[in-house]
Amino acid sequence: CVSWLPPTPFKRSPKNKKGKEYLYAQGKHQYGYKQSRYGSQTKPIFCKKVRTMMKIALRLEYVEPNCLSKGTLAIKWCKHFKF
Repeated sequence: CVSWLPPTPFKRSPKNKKGKEYLYAQGKHQYGYKQSRYGSQTKPIFCKKVRTMMKIALRLEYVEPNCLSKGTLAIKWCKHFKF
């Protein structure tokens, strides 16, 4: 049974965090100007397709009462999963 370290005092953020938007960048500025001149949407809005397949993972926990370690085990990709 592996004992885990206590949580760190500083905040952890995801690596793919989006930066602050700059409203006067060339593309953003031209896009906003074009949208304001016409009555309707002038450019297509990007809509990402929903992923139907899921990656099934098991959460593993020790049965011992004094051990708090946990882990996950990935099984496979599938659309429907039953135990």
